[in-house]
Amino acid sequence: MQRLTGLIISSLDNSIKRAVGRRMHVFEERFGLTPTQNWVLAYINARNAENTDVFQRDIEAHFNIQRSTATGILQLMEKNGLISRVSLDSDARMKRIVVTPKGREVCEMSRSAKDEMEAELLSGISPEDLAVFLRVCETMGENANNIC
Repeated sequence: MQRLTGLIISSLDNSIKRAVGRRMHVFEERFGLTPTQNWVLAYINARNAENTDVFQRDIEAHFNIQRSTATGILQLMEKNGLISRVSLDSDARMKRIVVTPKGREVCEMSRSAKDEMEAELLSGISPEDLAVFLRVCETMGENANNIC
């Protein structure tokens, strides 16, 4: 039987997205926060906690998303009071992204839900197998970025 790697990955991606959606729907209902926005919020919160400035371009690069996608995500998060954009003193065109107190509260609540879900996803997978899987995924991502 021919192995269709792309199809297997796409199917896995869909399964995980559905599982995340089922588990994280409470955050969307309560805070208007989609699973993707939840991950972006967690990323910004972690960087803020490290006293590292976060800009839209950082989110685009980290999540490998288009500028228009990042703009939409950030605008909605700002509208919902989860983040604010602060102009730099040195360049008012540059906007640093900062998690609000409400955003930090949401991050704390979702962290335990994410940890529980990840433990369920990884159930029955040895640390060695997981390490191989992650290395393969990283290499495939690099290869995909090099395909013209």
